[in-house]
Amino acid sequence: MNLDEFILHPSLNYDISPQLLPKMKLLEDLMQKLTSFEEIDLVANPFKNPLQKNNLLEYLKYHLYTQAFILIIGEASGHKGCNLTGIPFTSGYILANHRSYRLIQKYYQFEPIKHIKENSAKIVHDFFFQNPLAFDHIVLWNAFPFHPHKENNLNSNRTPTKKEILQGSEFLVALFEIFDFKSYHAIGHKAQIALNLLKEENKIPLFEFQTFRHPSFGGKTQFLKQITENYQKILQMKGAGK
Repeated sequence: MNLDEFILHPSLNYDISPQLLPKMKLLEDLMQKLTSFEEIDLVANPFKNPLQKNNLLEYLKYHLYTQAFILIIGEASGHKGCNLTGIPFTSGYILANHRSYRLIQKYYQFEPIKHIKENSAKIVHDFFFQNPLAFDHIVLWNAFPFHPHKENNLNSNRTPTKKEILQGSEFLVALFEIFDFKSYHAIGHKAQIALNLLKEENKIPLFEFQTFRHPSFGGKTQFLKQITENYQKILQMKGAGK
């Protein structure tokens, strides 16, 4: 979808501020870069699929409209989650059923995957269920936005390498050019590495950030405590004008 199509999109029922138009062009450029990333051994590119590309585009457009100001990044696309939906920490089941997507559900494509669940996606959206406004305030992303998998097994997950984290930094920097983030945080060690590398190179604002415990493998309770406390603190600081 190009910029003109976005402005005239018949399904959109919220106003598009003229001030956002330059951001829309940057978003279009980001989507083109994601789509053009060549698949290689052990890495799949979900954004070559129209369903995933559409969903991520709609997700980011919505968060431009809501003026999201917090970025939270994970490691990479998982085979049951972002690799199928295009949206980090989201599953087909979440798109079809979670209240965060209810009013904007018509913009997303999920029918073929609506029965597929993903544990980390559920836990992240448990936080959104408890904090409904957070969905509008937070953009979810991955340090390596593509799907690293094991040899000959697309239905598997693999920890991204340092080289892949470096490859992902180009897309992360582009995201910072689109959104005016006032805070960013990491889920897991690889996301922490990605943010620190970009800070060292002065490619992103030099904010202090928190690394949350990954919600999988027994980390649910600690993750929900950390992200909830952090979010409430950000809201308090924002309300105080800090």
